[in-house]
Amino acid sequence: MKTKSFKEYLNLEFAKRCKKNPLYSLRAFARDIQISHSSLCQFFKGKRQMSKEMIEKVGLALSLSPDEINKFSKNAKGEIIYDTLKEDEYHLLSDWYYDAILELLSTKNFKSDFNWIARRLNITLAEVKLAVMRLQKLNLIYLDEEGKIFDKTSGFTTTASDNAYTDSAKKKKQKQLFNLAKDAIDKFDVRERSHSGVTFAVSMKKFDEARAMIKKFRRELSALLEGDQNDLDDVYHLAIALFPLTKNELNQNNSGESL
Repeated sequence: MKTKSFKEYLNLEFAKRCKKNPLYSLRAFARDIQISHSSLCQFFKGKRQMSKEMIEKVGLALSLSPDEINKFSKNAKGEIIYDTLKEDEYHLLSDWYYDAILELLSTKNFKSDFNWIARRLNITLAEVKLAVMRLQKLNLIYLDEEGKIFDKTSGFTTTASDNAYTDSAKKKKQKQLFNLAKDAIDKFDVRERSHSGVTFAVSMKKFDEARAMIKKFRRELSALLEGDQNDLDDVYHLAIALFPLTKNELNQNNSGESL
């Protein structure tokens, strides 16, 4: 068995069942492995860990061997799985509203209606149709015969691989989202948003540590606000920017500019 974690194993098993039966849902999977739907969602989201006893129970339901169950029990860490897409696939997701559509699926009043989605996200109907087509191609969503949209991501987060973090597609999306953040200052009441900032001198020796703190904060805030999976109302974006206001002296000298 090549999987590294119990989450990864469950994800692969769920994907396998969805391939055999496109109508197979996460709720049905929870039923089959004898765990509540809410608990499974929380586990996939990384908001709760699965106890040794629960792993044993689920493992038996999946007909795993005692050795396999024991291995998963010892290695359980409760970490969020970040599914890495190939760069060419990520280019298809270079616009902000792809992620927004996937998140909108989790809201309690979601409607599988393209016009409704367009109004909620303030994008065009054509953009919705194209996004849905591409999300289907990536196997991130499924549309049944009646046009109802189902989420197939199992609550996982997709992100570009580390060696592609400067990719033009990601830069494009970041610029779009920061423009939306700028527009939100005038568009939304202060009770519906939070815009703040601070200017300070820094020691670049601490920058990697600061970046790690920001990453941890993003995930903790996401876990807090997603809270009850059955009571999600809207889709928000958290945009954090830590950038220099001063020019690097070495770069200025190399470019021939005066100090």
